[in-house]
Amino acid sequence: MSKWKRTVVGSVLAQKDDKKKFYIKFKQDVNIKAGDFINLESKQNQIDSIQKAFDEGKVSEDVLESALERIEKMPDFVKFDLVKLEKLD
Repeated sequence: MSKWKRTVVGSVLAQKDDKKKFYIKFKQDVNIKAGDFINLESKQNQIDSIQKAFDEGKVSEDVLESALERIEKMPDFVKFDLVKLEKLD
C-alpha cells in the first residue's frame, strides 16, 4: 500500500471588501510539474476526511483531536486550503 505526503502549500481566501472575489496566497515555494495535482480542501472536507480516517482505524484519537483543533482554527475568510499530495514509494 502506497503512502502519501500531504503538504498544505497555500489557501484560497475571500477578499475583505468583496466576499465574492477570491485570491490565492501561497505559504511556501511550490514546484508544480505537468501531471501534478493541487487539491482544494474546505473546512468541512477536512473534517469529513479526518473523521472517516478515524472511523476506518487509520488514525488514532489523539491525531483526530489535534487535526480537529487545527481545522476549527481556520478563519471564515479561508475558503480552501491548497494541498499537494505526493506519492511516497
